[in-house]
Formats: sequence, structure tokens, C-alpha cells
Amino acid sequence: MRNYNVGIVGFGAIGTLIAYALNKSGLTPYIILRNVIEVKRIIVHGRKLKLPNDEEVKINFKAITYNDVPKVKHFDVIFICTKAYDFSNALNDLLTKLRDFNLIVTCQNGLGTFEYAQERVSTYKVAALVINHGVHKISNNVYKYVGGGESYLGQKEGIKNELVHYVAKLLNTLNITIVNDIEPYRWQKLLINAGINPVTTILKERNEVIIKNEYAKKLALKAVSEGELIAREIGITLPKDPKLELIRIAMATKDNYSSMYQDLILKGRTEIDFINGALVRISKKLNIDAPVNESLYLAVKALELQVRSDRLNKH
Repeated sequence: MRNYNVGIVGFGAIGTLIAYALNKSGLTPYIILRNVIEVKRIIVHGRKLKLPNDEEVKINFKAITYNDVPKVKHFDVIFICTKAYDFSNALNDLLTKLRDFNLIVTCQNGLGTFEYAQERVSTYKVAALVINHGVHKISNNVYKYVGGGESYLGQKEGIKNELVHYVAKLLNTLNITIVNDIEPYRWQKLLINAGINPVTTILKERNEVIIKNEYAKKLALKAVSEGELIAREIGITLPKDPKLELIRIAMATKDNYSSMYQDLILKGRTEIDFINGALVRISKKLNIDAPVNESLYLAVKALELQVRSDRLNKH
């Protein structure tokens, strides 16, 4: 396998996991950061990933700023692993610096980022990674990988860029399956997130609460059922039963805190607008009721506001 130039924007939980997978394939990715201060900090502290067996692995990377990007004459692949709400700014800043590249891979939860990237770049040069693995932060420079299952990589309505096949090989340790059309898999992940993420965030519990608490499970499944109706209405055929998948994913990542709960605690902001919020917006356009998703959306938005307000009051 030749030495690909691979970049990662967003060096949080998923960015760290992807860097680990690339290291396993013999590659050292460029981590693209906003400024020199961030570069110096990450170089000093490094980055480690604690595996499910509790082994700590050092992540190898080359940290650069956006201003350094032009010095890399060509990127084969760039993974954008920012939060959905940071995606458009990250992509636009990146595009002003890139000299040449073959493929951008979006890695966000929910709807909106993949669509935006296709509009700004092209359908040929954009792919989406639907990743079903649990990772959470345990200290400033250490993340915990709790495991996961089959994940999916593809483009919209057919593989147009052959580099997609090589990306899957580079990430083979993450059990990546290439699919001809990524949209059904994005929607399947959307529905699972719409059930697990807000419920675990509201209850402030690990994903296992979906399994152990019968009322939490019923609430999550009702959110999924509403999403199924919306998907059916717009012609999305889901690859698997999303209710069964929700239970399977919750069990596989039972020790993980959902990304939404982590975001609420760490940042006071979540991706709820791109998950349940997206379902609510689409349902209104279709004149379909989605009361459970709307209630979950409002509850998490209220929590966001409360967390931010509490932080302001402390200062």
C-alpha cells in the first residue's frame, strides 16, 4: 500500500479513532488545527487511545495549522471529524488553503454536513463515513475506545471515486463496508442516534440505560418509529430494522456515554439540531406529526441553555 497523504480535521473522539486506524495501516496522518497554540499543545501532550482491553496506544500524527496546508501539495484524503455545527466553517476554511485533493470524507452524525460538502465541492470528491463505534474522552489527551460494529462508507447513488475503496482498506481495523448508496445507511444511523442520544443525555447515563430501563427503551423506540415513517415517506429504504439496530448498538456500546451527552457536559452544545431537529423539520414539510422527536429536541435544547447559563453565572 503506497504512502497516502491523509489529513484529519477535528481531533476529538472520532478523529482520534480514525488516526488510530490509519496508524494500524502504517500511515501517519496530518492533524489540521486552527492555530500554532493548538499545534504546540497537542505536540507537548500527545494523544493516546485506550483500547477495550485497557491497553493504551500512542497515536502517531503530524500536527499542522490551516496555514500550513498549502505546504502539502496534494492530499489524497481528508477526513472532517468536527462536530456537525462546526462543519461548514471547517470545510470553508480548509477549501481556501487546499492546493489539490482527491476526496473529502464526512464523519458527522445527522443530516446536513454531507449535503453541504457535496454542494461546496462535488458529488465525485465527497464520501460519507457512517461509523458505529463508541469513543469518549477520559482526560485531555486520552480517549477511551469501547468497541463497536460494522460501519459504512460510500457516496450518494453509486461509487464515483475509486479512492473510496482504498479508504476502506486504510480503515480496515474498524470493520468498514463499502455500500453503493450511503443515504439509507446515513438515515439508519440518524434514527438510531435520534433514539439513543437524547434519551441518554436527558437521563445523564451511559448507553446501557436504553437496555436496562424499560421506559428509556420505549421512549427511544418511539423516536425511531417516527423517523421510520418520515424515511418511508421520502423514499428511503432502510437496510436493517432500525429498532433492532438500536438495541444492538446500545448493547455494543453499553459502556459509552453518547456523543450528545459528552458534548453537553464539555461544551454546552450538541448536535441535536442535525438529528432530532432535522427529523422535526422534515416532518413539518411533509405534514407528518413527530411529537416524540420534537419533545426530545426541545428537552435537549433546554439542557443546552441551562448548561450555558450555569457557566455564565459561575463567571
